Amino acid sequence: MSEYLQAAVQRVLAGNRDEGDLRTIAAAIQARQVVLVPGSGAVGIGGNVENSPIVPGHSNVIGDNNLVIYGAEAEEIQALLAQRLSQQARSFDELVLQVRRRCCDKVLKLYSKIQLLNRQQIDIGRLYVDVYVLEKLPSISHATIPGLLKGKDLRESFDRMGLGKREKRSPGLEVATEHSRLMVFGKPGSGKSTFLRHLAVACAKGDFSDGFIPVLFELRFIKDGDQFNLWEFLKREFRLANQAQVEQVLQQARVLLLLDGLDEVPAQSLQTVQNHILDFAQQYYEHHFILSCRTQTTEYILPTFEPIEVADFNPEQVKSFAENWFSLLAETCEEGEALKQRFLKSLSENQPMAELAVTPILLSLTCWVFGDLKNLPLKRSNLYEQGICLLLRQWDEQRGVRRDGASEIYRNLSLKERQQLLSYVAVRKFEQAENFVLFEESEICGYVAEHLQISAEESRAVLGAIAQQHGLLIEQAQGIWSFSHLTFQEYLVSKWFCGQNAIEELTSKIIYTHWLEVLSLSTEIIDNPENLVQAFKQRIDDISCSKEFQVLLHWLDCHTSYIKNFYHISDQLSAVRAFYLDLILEIYRSPISLFDFQTNDFYLELEFSFALDNTINFEDARGAAYYLSNDIIAEIEYIIDILINKNLTQNLTLFESLEQSKTRFPELESIELREKWWQDYLMEDEYFAKVFHSIRLMAIEGSYLSDIWKFDEEQINLIKQYFDLNIFLVNCLDESNRITIGMKSKIKEEVFLPIAEIEKRKKQSLD
Repeated sequence: MSEYLQAAVQRVLAGNRDEGDLRTIAAAIQARQVVLVPGSGAVGIGGNVENSPIVPGHSNVIGDNNLVIYGAEAEEIQALLAQRLSQQARSFDELVLQVRRRCCDKVLKLYSKIQLLNRQQIDIGRLYVDVYVLEKLPSISHATIPGLLKGKDLRESFDRMGLGKREKRSPGLEVATEHSRLMVFGKPGSGKSTFLRHLAVACAKGDFSDGFIPVLFELRFIKDGDQFNLWEFLKREFRLANQAQVEQVLQQARVLLLLDGLDEVPAQSLQTVQNHILDFAQQYYEHHFILSCRTQTTEYILPTFEPIEVADFNPEQVKSFAENWFSLLAETCEEGEALKQRFLKSLSENQPMAELAVTPILLSLTCWVFGDLKNLPLKRSNLYEQGICLLLRQWDEQRGVRRDGASEIYRNLSLKERQQLLSYVAVRKFEQAENFVLFEESEICGYVAEHLQISAEESRAVLGAIAQQHGLLIEQAQGIWSFSHLTFQEYLVSKWFCGQNAIEELTSKIIYTHWLEVLSLSTEIIDNPENLVQAFKQRIDDISCSKEFQVLLHWLDCHTSYIKNFYHISDQLSAVRAFYLDLILEIYRSPISLFDFQTNDFYLELEFSFALDNTINFEDARGAAYYLSNDIIAEIEYIIDILINKNLTQNLTLFESLEQSKTRFPELESIELREKWWQDYLMEDEYFAKVFHSIRLMAIEGSYLSDIWKFDEEQINLIKQYFDLNIFLVNCLDESNRITIGMKSKIKEEVFLPIAEIEKRKKQSLD
């Protein structure tokens, strides 16, 4: 045994101890250099029994280098060491309290308020976040564009690219309480970072994970994954001297570790960072870990974490957000309430914008525009224009990010030049019908280099600057990019073509479904919208140029003429043509034999107003539809008369049924009574319903369609495309305030007309 150790023992037994002596003895006991044996009568194994202690344990050795302390002296040292441990425990408890106090103070100071796009700040507790629990995706080595696109409608699934199926929607705080490991997914601006800050603040206030130490780290600050070390990070956050103290805190306390933006970690560092997080979470499994990430694609999945997705705002949350926003702008509560009510009313009257404004970033944008204009713009394009300008100018500023090291080439571009660059990239991708949203990194860098006339390396730096500074371009998975919102890409494409007044090029795209939103926006942006919609009309009519198609349109025109004369109506005739064309399409979509018919389907087919509401949005069409649908008896009588007069049925039983059926119609003049009779009597008569459906089909077949009734699948698809594009055209007319009433009326009157009739009307107008 060392003389130093012997001296320490002697000083302790003499009452002249200090903390260093007790620490030395404790370390020697742990190293089995000192053995304490309280009590008397001890015997040393293997040595002289007289006056020798019993040394417990199988690895203790009595020898010149070891010291056995027994009896009262052992008891005294043992008591002193116990007292020391108690003091250390109290001291350590105080250290944990200090660490938690520091971390809570930081969280409350930095994250209690959230800055809106207009730089106003609100308490984060006033923003409530709901989430969806997601189906876990299978572990795959690498995401690919074909894999992401497989079985997807790109327009429908764009905002959820790479995300699993949604399960139930629940309050975010409730889900976070139920799971100790979460991965929070969501599109840019959906509220992922807000959710993490909300949890951190709730923890600091004791409303969530009470007693935990809240720590939030933004992973976008990682430059080199090899240098990423959670122990070093926690040492800085805890303000402790060394890693040993950090480990002591982690052993004694519980930490809520919030890691924001896994998708913002550089690709070359991602695997290293993920492995480090997983190892750390495995070692300290009793702690609470929550990560946020834009996409659930396979590169970002951590296998032991529960996936959730930030939900879009529901109507109540939109209302709450608007209340927060406008209360900050107003000088009085009354003024704020009035602004909120006007905003919500304006939003309810503008369905496209209401559908857009369901995430914090886009709802903020909508509120801001409304606050400036005191109304929402009539044109969506104005909202998108202001939104892109806002993101190009102020995204980083709103997030509190400085990009001193960003691409010098991109930094020197003006706002207009940046928009032109983004438009060029958007167009090059959008022209690819099979995949108009996802870029390989080499592809998008190629477009940037091509437009700016720079090298591939420089284009990669420009791409990084756009992604980091504005969030308009995002990396959906490693090496796979897209625009953050399809809405912005569509606007930029439209802006590009309208800037060149490219009417012919735009018109040629009308046959491609994914271009329709671009074309709709173009009618708002282009200098001469009337020329554009006329070109649309001509291109749509070209689809119907075949002989069979023209015969069908001739039938529609003739039948509409009868309806016009019979009911004495002079407008909304295009709505009547639309109804009967949709009826024909419905028959082909769901073929029904003459006596194999369900009453409910029959009712839906004949309910004219339902058909119009679901297929076309013509101005004031509902009035005409209501009138027609409620005079259903006249329609029935008309069909029966056609069949009887033209003797279109050789079936004697059916013929007699037709004659008989006319006697069933009551003499009712009131529309309300006719409707009640229809519901109470006719719909309960299953046989008559079948008969009527049969004669309706034969009326269509026998009167005008006998020569063209047998359409093949290709022809039906063409008819459907023609139908859908005419609906699109009329909607464009209805939504535009830049097209004269006269032009709108002229085009609407010619919708669903045969080409010969259109030419006839043109000639008459010239004469």
